[in-house]
Amino acid sequence: MYIIDASAINHVGRQRHAPLMFDVLLGMIASHQMCFPDEVLDELERLARGEHTYTWAKAAAASRFDRGAAYKHLVAVTHQVRDLVDAEAEYESSAPCVLAQARSLFLTGHKVKVVTEDVRDKPTRISLAAACSKLDMPWCAVSQCLKDQGHGKLCED
Repeated sequence: MYIIDASAINHVGRQRHAPLMFDVLLGMIASHQMCFPDEVLDELERLARGEHTYTWAKAAAASRFDRGAAYKHLVAVTHQVRDLVDAEAEYESSAPCVLAQARSLFLTGHKVKVVTEDVRDKPTRISLAAACSKLDMPWCAVSQCLKDQGHGKLCED
């Protein structure tokens, strides 16, 4: 089970094979192999309104089997990885919600992996990849996710 974040969806939108990559990701969502929390959709609406990435995510959202974690999982994640939350940001990042959804699904018996391109710490918060590592939550980049699914050729230029 893959939990994809806004940075990964935006990354796909910038790739040469974006339409094909989005088709693969949609198939994964429809077959319950991938999902994302509602907050990812909210973040994409702010960052990519009018772009294909937001349009795709909005359409894909209807096929998700899980829309996000219960509040208690978000509290647990933000308590354990306080530096993932940017207290100075005008808008909240969806990163804590992605990690909370991964935690929630893991605790219900799913084998999960976060898909993110948020790999560099920022001055005001750590990256989602670093937060995953702190919680021993597996993560990978979009290219690795696609390779794992047998679609690695889409990542070649």
